[in-house]
Amino acid sequence: MYDKKYKSTFTSRIMQIKDPDEKYMQIDNYAQKQAKLWLEGFIKENIKWCAFKMMISHGIAYKHSYRSAIKKLRDIHGK
Repeated sequence: MYDKKYKSTFTSRIMQIKDPDEKYMQIDNYAQKQAKLWLEGFIKENIKWCAFKMMISHGIAYKHSYRSAIKKLRDIHGK
């Protein structure tokens, strides 16, 4: 049902931050980094006919996909 590999695991350093704004910012940065890594991995694993380096060199498709993913995540989180 729920795959444990997608469960967020924040570092203990982030969870020890007392300031709620700083803590939220660190969690958000961590989540964005993880989302970018997941998207890159997804592209590498699932789009076998298109070399990952070719997508990076062309840039437009990669940037558009990344920006769309970030926009959807922000819409989900109400930002």
